[in-house]
Amino acid sequence: MGAPTLDQIIERIASAPSAHIGAIMAELVVEGASPAHLLSAANGLAYAAILSAFKRCPREGQKVIAESQLRDLNKSVMRWFENEGHA
Repeated sequence: MGAPTLDQIIERIASAPSAHIGAIMAELVVEGASPAHLLSAANGLAYAAILSAFKRCPREGQKVIAESQLRDLNKSVMRWFENEGHA
């Protein structure tokens, strides 16, 4: 059995209660998960959680600006991963 794939990492982290995420990450490191995959998975999950929170924002103008800024920031992070060869 090889190191966990990025999809497996995301699935395990996403399905874990938030209090267990640190322990799940430690297990994944022991299993051979790459730091780049762990960081990429954490970024994707954080992006989804933050976007979900802003979608519930009661002030429409503030929500649109926040979503736009978050998308731009996520694009920058993903470009960095691609440029570093870790995506």
